[in-house]
Amino acid sequence: MSAAPHTPSSRLGALSLLLTTSAAHAATGLHHREVLARDDALYTRFACWYLRHGEVQAHAHITLGCLLTSPLPSHRRLGCALLTTQHPCTVSATLHLLKRTHHKVPRSTRTAITRLLGRWERDPASWPGDTSTLKPALKHLYASLHIKPSLHAQRILFEGAHEAAAFARAYAAYAE
Repeated sequence: MSAAPHTPSSRLGALSLLLTTSAAHAATGLHHREVLARDDALYTRFACWYLRHGEVQAHAHITLGCLLTSPLPSHRRLGCALLTTQHPCTVSATLHLLKRTHHKVPRSTRTAITRLLGRWERDPASWPGDTSTLKPALKHLYASLHIKPSLHAQRILFEGAHEAAAFARAYAAYAE
């Protein structure tokens, strides 16, 4: 938590540091962890803003990763809440980053991803986007966390049912 009041210039400097760091250097997450430790109120607001409006995906992954691995439960809860609003490719890349940099996935993160996948499974129409383009990311989420997919997800992701259905629709349209 923040111990001392922060001046506008110190906060501006922290934001500048986060936003001007190259994507390659951001992959270490060093600056993100520094700002989170110095001014957690600023960082949590930055994280919410950046995950909605930011353009550099590496920064989004690092931002989520820092929140998800923070020692403070409030940061982890925020990270999990923000994680469930992200595109499956972002969730998958964040999971990959956590495994690569921390060699583990926090239990709260695994639970959030499991619930997110369950929500998508219960309502197949809510799957975000075209399944064929999301297939690698979704497969990565299921396989990396050893989550058993529903029968519907199993057919689409691992048995190619979606492609077969698309082929059947195309063939039916051609036959008419």
